[in-house]
Amino acid sequence: MLLNEFKEKFFPLKDKLYRFAIHYVKHDEEAADIVQDTFLKLWIKRKSLKDLRNPETYAMTMVKNASIDKLRKRKPMRLDELNNDPENKHTPLDSLTQSESYTRILEAVKTLSPQQQMLIKLRDIEGYEYEEIAEVSGLTINTIRVNISRARNAIKEIIVKQEQNELVRNRTTA
Repeated sequence: MLLNEFKEKFFPLKDKLYRFAIHYVKHDEEAADIVQDTFLKLWIKRKSLKDLRNPETYAMTMVKNASIDKLRKRKPMRLDELNNDPENKHTPLDSLTQSESYTRILEAVKTLSPQQQMLIKLRDIEGYEYEEIAEVSGLTINTIRVNISRARNAIKEIIVKQEQNELVRNRTTA
């Protein structure tokens, strides 16, 4: 693949890939680094990408994987850092409650199948449309809808069960 062909296939995706990365990592610099690294990897692989049927899906998948890797390496934010965040307009109690709820949801999502985890993140966290998810995942829209519905129900059941267990524990200790 020559430079001109590479530019035609991948450069128009730059902004979309950046937005996709920022949905995951939530930091401008990290998202820009992910996209830049992705373009570098694509350029290195350019000879094997000649017959690529859907360059957008391929690049989106690379960005998704790199974003997930970046998140895994990231240290969790401490509560005192959260309180010092100038954009944070919540009280410490609000932050703690929100953090606990978010942690519960993340733990519940971890119990899902890898496919359901990916679909929930794309739809509910990143706000992708079903058609876009179908492009990225290669699944049919109906399969996506069914899996997301099942995943949401499973998450709901887990959280409800946890809350019921807490209520029972609180009643027995009181």
